[in-house]
Amino acid sequence: MFQGEALSNSGGKDPNRSFGFDPRSIDTVVLSHAHIDHSGLLPRLVKEGFKGTIWCTPATRDLCAIMLEDSARIQEYDYAYDAKRAALRGQSHAPDGQLYTVDDVRPAMELFQTLDYDEVGEIAEGISLRFTDAGHI
Repeated sequence: MFQGEALSNSGGKDPNRSFGFDPRSIDTVVLSHAHIDHSGLLPRLVKEGFKGTIWCTPATRDLCAIMLEDSARIQEYDYAYDAKRAALRGQSHAPDGQLYTVDDVRPAMELFQTLDYDEVGEIAEGISLRFTDAGHI
């Protein structure tokens, strides 16, 4: 999820609105950690057709369950607030809406599969994954 300066420097086009690929065309996601810039668009990815597996550690999954729902609630609140303000000014509200809703979070969370640190798991034919501590989170 693009935020802050990355979003401001996008030339007026919201990079969170398009993946640049068909989400149905990928089989798996490896989520290194829960920071919202890494996990924030997973509900949208699923909403747009991704049906594969999202691999992460148990702690990352647990944090994402909280963070993604919170992100969705904030988006819903902001959209409703902006719509109300626009209506008070007699203006129509931008049709884009939020990137995803609280209802979009659960289907994404159902695709999460976990591996413990240093556990090796085959995530696709011939592809193994092991999470190690990189010191980032």
